[in-house]
This record gives sequence, C-alpha cells and structure tokens, in this order.
Amino acid sequence: MIRILILVFLVGCGYYEKPDDKDPLTNTAFPNPRIKHEIDEGLRNYFDAFMKDADLYGVNTDLVSKLRYMKFGETESARNDRSVGICSSYGDEEDLMYTTILISDSLKTSPIQLRAVVYHELGHCVLRMEHSPQSPPTIMSPMMSSEIFYKRNWDRLVRNLFTGESIPHGLASAENELLY
Repeated sequence: MIRILILVFLVGCGYYEKPDDKDPLTNTAFPNPRIKHEIDEGLRNYFDAFMKDADLYGVNTDLVSKLRYMKFGETESARNDRSVGICSSYGDEEDLMYTTILISDSLKTSPIQLRAVVYHELGHCVLRMEHSPQSPPTIMSPMMSSEIFYKRNWDRLVRNLFTGESIPHGLASAENELLY
C-alpha cells in the first residue's frame, strides 16, 4: 500500500526544479522542461518564420528544444547596457541545460527590427553563432541596423545567416543603432 501511495505522489506532484540563482533575468524557478518552450504571443510569428527559414535551408535546429522561454522584458537592467535582445545559456558547451531569450519592449513598434532581433538571438541560442564583423552588416552583427536596411536586404541577410553566403560591402547603408 505504501508503494502505491509513493507512486501516486511521484506521478501527481509533477516536476520541480530548484530556482537558479545564476539566472540574471528571472531568479525564479523555470518551467517544467518537459513542457514546450514558452514564447510571448507577439514573438511567436517571428519564431515560426525563423524555424521555417531554417528548415528551408536545411539547418539543424535541434537546440531549440533547450529554449525555455522567449519573451518581452526589460533588457537594459539585465545587462547594464543598451542591448535590445539577450540570449542566455546555462550549462556548458558539452552539457547545455537550457537557454532563454529576452527581447526589449521598445521593439514592439518596429516589426522588421523586431524580426531581425529575434533571428539574431535565435542565431545565438539555437544555431550557437557568434557575432559577425560589423562590416558588412549581417543579422549576426553586434549592432542593429535601420528599418530601411532590413526591408531592402532581408532575403539576402537570411540567406547569409543560414548558408554563410557572403554579403557585398557596398550593400545599402546600415545606419547602425543599438546593440543586440
């Protein structure tokens, strides 16, 4: 009888994970890792577009299973700089436990720049990419470019992200603004 009660308790109580004091963004317990990642509604279409583009180019996105959440929030206080997006990874290269993405609320008014930041941060968290050189500008550049630049060059920038295809140095002016 005791075995049955213990089994019922273990099955019924769900999974608990101890809060991680090292997480600068939440400092609270994270969602159950068996539950699909949480993505703010205003970011879902950009996430889906990234996954569709990755599939189109045959890029491995297995690490998306490690994504705990992607949400809007305050990025400046988390990093003490002008970052508009933050990808945080917990664990090491050999044993990546999970990743989180925080996107600045200030980007809600610019859909094309929001899309670029989502792709940039997913580039870090899912594709494990580093920043690219600032010139010529790419999605993985450390500085965000103007709306006009992204509108004029989006397809080429996406191709570069997923295939590494080079971008010519004379591309439309980037007018860099904020840090990713």
